[in-house]
Amino acid sequence: MTEKIEALTMPKWGIEMEEGKITEWIIQEGKSFKRGEVLLVIETDKISNEVEAEFDGLFRKRVVEADGTYPVGALLGVFAEESIADDEVEKFV
Repeated sequence: MTEKIEALTMPKWGIEMEEGKITEWIIQEGKSFKRGEVLLVIETDKISNEVEAEFDGLFRKRVVEADGTYPVGALLGVFAEESIADDEVEKFV
């Protein structure tokens, strides 16, 4: 990730999945992470699964809380380099 902002969105695990429930946030705001680390746990009507980081980065903002149910594609959180100002992260949300 180089000088950009990335969205963490509700994944789609299967053709019929329309929404998922965040059962646990593992990553905390302001914490860096490595590719493959677990960021959060999501439950659907069929499975419970861990969401792993696809790249190394910094978790800047949690947009939604645990125990909430959100549609596929919903913005859950924001990744951004430390050099990006907080107001830019807020604009992204």
